[in-house]
Amino acid sequence: MSSTKIVAPKCHDQINLGGWVYNAPRKFLRKIMHGLDPDPLLTMHPPAATEDGQRVEITGTRYLGSYSWLKARKPIILVPGAPRIWTHRQTPFTLPPDFGYQACDFNAHRLPPYPLLPIFIAIDTFDWASADVVADSGQRRDFRMDLQLAGSKTVLCTRWEPKVLMNANPGGYGRNFERMHTRPAPGCENTTSHHRVITYDLAGMKMVVRAEVDACLPDLDGKAAYAQEIPQSALVELTTKHESRDSRWSHKHMQMCISQTPNLIYGIHRNGVFNKVVKKGNPVDVHGHMEFKLRLLRRALENIQQLVVASGLRGRLTLIYEDKVLKVYQRNLENSLLPEEYLEMFQPKTSIFVDLLDSSQALSQVEATT
Repeated sequence: MSSTKIVAPKCHDQINLGGWVYNAPRKFLRKIMHGLDPDPLLTMHPPAATEDGQRVEITGTRYLGSYSWLKARKPIILVPGAPRIWTHRQTPFTLPPDFGYQACDFNAHRLPPYPLLPIFIAIDTFDWASADVVADSGQRRDFRMDLQLAGSKTVLCTRWEPKVLMNANPGGYGRNFERMHTRPAPGCENTTSHHRVITYDLAGMKMVVRAEVDACLPDLDGKAAYAQEIPQSALVELTTKHESRDSRWSHKHMQMCISQTPNLIYGIHRNGVFNKVVKKGNPVDVHGHMEFKLRLLRRALENIQQLVVASGLRGRLTLIYEDKVLKVYQRNLENSLLPEEYLEMFQPKTSIFVDLLDSSQALSQVEATT
């Protein structure tokens, strides 16, 4: 098996997004019903997942773009950026617990008005009108998601957090585990988080998915300055667990499946003393219960898309999932999830040629009458 060719660190572009910030990062706790009508439009029950003979799977995964947030007062992204690089460390070792504030959503923290905007800044070319859903991969078990229609069919999904800056879990070690076992990629020493955007087909629905990437595996030579973009197969999810807890990762595996992250590395500890680090591969393979959950997701997305399309371009809908019940609310805030000039990217490209054809025909008629 040949290794990836190593070259000098790639050139990164710094893009200042400060012009899009018109309010300060939120530091107060918002209620989940903030900006919503009090009564739901409807309650969506879990769709039936009957076996119809058609396998539900993710195919055609393709990298679109990536970026890293810089440590700076202004919201600046580094394009394409790079994730931190995994560095193996011998056990046992001891880590202090996490402390201080940490962002649970870097995009909403750094760019409150338009958390989705960096996706479109980081990607050079893509037929946005062909996408069915644009969304983030990471969601809590209970969540709120704001929705908006773009173009004729694309559903924009913005992650919603009650507070984007949270105190670190007093008994958690995840952030320190990540920092102690990774190093920054060349040219990305001054970054805080890395985000990767991919597209794939989910049983007939074209998805565009953004995911925060914890780390990547080094190449076979132990380096990480890849000649091209870092391959999907090198991406890693990092986490920790106390030795007394079980190793059920169903929720995390589902998120990894959606983000197409193939590697899970977790440290097992007793009160910060780590005696074992485990690497698991291929959680993106879909079978058994995972396929069942993917089938439910696919049918739910289809129902949501129908609702959003029916609400029109001025519609503002929100999903709230609590206690295993999904409710749809009308959002009484007219704020758009993207600036107007970026919403125009979702107009079908064919309309440009239709306009040109109409103009040509009109010109011909004028010439014929002169």
